[in-house]
Amino acid sequence: VQNTKNAQQDYLRSIHLFPAMENGWTPTVKTCSATENIGINEIWKKINSHNEQMIINGWKTKNRDRQDIYWLHYIIKDELEPNIDKKPNSEKK
Repeated sequence: VQNTKNAQQDYLRSIHLFPAMENGWTPTVKTCSATENIGINEIWKKINSHNEQMIINGWKTKNRDRQDIYWLHYIIKDELEPNIDKKPNSEKK
């Protein structure tokens, strides 16, 4: 238990070193144990809170749109690139 508390304190002390999140979320540090059934409800509440904030501020939709565009470009490139160097053999007799 003490190791968990120490790790939590280390994260709390260092979290300010990271740049502000683009989505407006302020990270928090929580601990839990599934084997001892400790803190699971608090973690779940935090996950739901994060999800709600991302929906309310529009970040979730905006990010999904960016992901869709990324994957569209990735798939197009993946399909086209292998064929770019292939030239039709028009000199066959």
